[in-house]
Amino acid sequence: MTAEEYESFCRERYNEILRYVKRHLGVDKAEDVTQEVFFIAWKRREAVLASKKPVGWLYNTAKNLIREARKKDARHSFAPFEDCTEVQGNGKMELELVEWKMILEEWMEPGERKLFMEHYVNGISVRELAMREDVKEEVLRMRLHRMKKRLTQKTKELKIRE
Repeated sequence: MTAEEYESFCRERYNEILRYVKRHLGVDKAEDVTQEVFFIAWKRREAVLASKKPVGWLYNTAKNLIREARKKDARHSFAPFEDCTEVQGNGKMELELVEWKMILEEWMEPGERKLFMEHYVNGISVRELAMREDVKEEVLRMRLHRMKKRLTQKTKELKIRE
């Protein structure tokens, strides 16, 4: 692969990797992490080119950087949820603030938490969130549905323990 071909390969994959990172970390950090992925790829381009699956190499690098970012975020407690007093999805999900913080921190990725809070707490429409996240509305609806389903299950487990 020539230098021009390598550069073309990276440009073609940039938005794909950016969307992947957005899904896992949210919009705020996605650009920086994605740039870091391609910076590392450039420094190690020989390893990327030698790889049987160069796209997989990019995804693995992104996954590792996402993990590092999450560890860094974990050091900061519940700051994003300080103003949250109650979350109501379908009327069945009502818990104390502390329980919500625990559930959201434990069972949701940072990007998922942000989407959940923006839609169910702040009332931002699926259409607007889909445009922000650069995904189709149907995809976002399914993500929200799955998040809500997992949270409903978790709340049932917590109520059983009581």
